[in-house]
Amino acid sequence: MSKTESEMELERKFLIKEIPGDVLNFPNTEIVQAYLGLPGKKVAMRVRQYGEDLFFTIKASREEGEEELEPRITKEMFNDILEICSGIKICKLRVKIPFGKVTIELDFFRNELRGLVLGEVEFETVEDKKTFIPPDWFGQEVTDDPRFKNVVLSREGIPKGTALHKVDAII
Repeated sequence: MSKTESEMELERKFLIKEIPGDVLNFPNTEIVQAYLGLPGKKVAMRVRQYGEDLFFTIKASREEGEEELEPRITKEMFNDILEICSGIKICKLRVKIPFGKVTIELDFFRNELRGLVLGEVEFETVEDKKTFIPPDWFGQEVTDDPRFKNVVLSREGIPKGTALHKVDAII
């Protein structure tokens, strides 16, 4: 998962209309991440704990997707950076569900964002991204809605009017 060279990230993000009944049968990982403040910039920096692995991530928005650099860091570095991050810390359970030739990453948010469930799909090519047909249980696409970027969610919370799920049995 560690990206020590810059890589283009091609992804789409969706609200989830209905949670699959077998969701707990798929691999899952606890994620903790927090963002360093760069308000109004097209660059986001964060620290992320993905299971036992720790990363410092820099994402730069581009027209075709996001460029991402994500080297591993030590626990000490993670804790030091976490202390200076602004906004709330995002905690979520990520469930990975195979779907055709892609994997759906279903994120169940915790704490202040509890009840929000988002699905992300990463693609190998721009063509795959454009032609992807989401499953019936996906809701509205929010790929281009800045309110659903994790950096914004960490500062502003769940956007008004967003349908939430009862997730007690899952998380």
